[in-house]
Amino acid sequence: MDRDDRAFSLMDDAATISAIVRRVPAARLTAIAFADWTWLDLIGHVADTAELFAERVRRCVEESDPSFPDRDTDAWVRERRGSRDAAECAARIAAEHMRLVRLLDAPGAPERSGTHSTHGRVTAGQLADYQARHSREHVRELQAAFPPG
Repeated sequence: MDRDDRAFSLMDDAATISAIVRRVPAARLTAIAFADWTWLDLIGHVADTAELFAERVRRCVEESDPSFPDRDTDAWVRERRGSRDAAECAARIAAEHMRLVRLLDAPGAPERSGTHSTHGRVTAGQLADYQARHSREHVRELQAAFPPG
């Protein structure tokens, strides 16, 4: 994914989630989406991973060969269930996606790398691309469930 596509995707997803959170009642967001996750769990998951990947990209840019452990995102969702606020999650997504875009604007930043415990060597650009694709997949699910109008 090139720089402009990545930036557009990340910022578009943040805006879309913000719009959904503003127009959809909380009761609908806390309904089961799939398996045992609610729509709010899904939005919180996007916020959590945005924060996680922005931090990993920051570490790649600022540190020499940082290492990243794998993360059990299902456990993370279960731990945070019941304490989520949709507007706060949407704001976190916007802030962390903007942080990703800014971090990767520095010359050479996308090529800086670290080591993931499962995936091996990864670059900051690959990490940001993963978050952009991951976010987009979940935003499509949300858009299908809560179309505008």
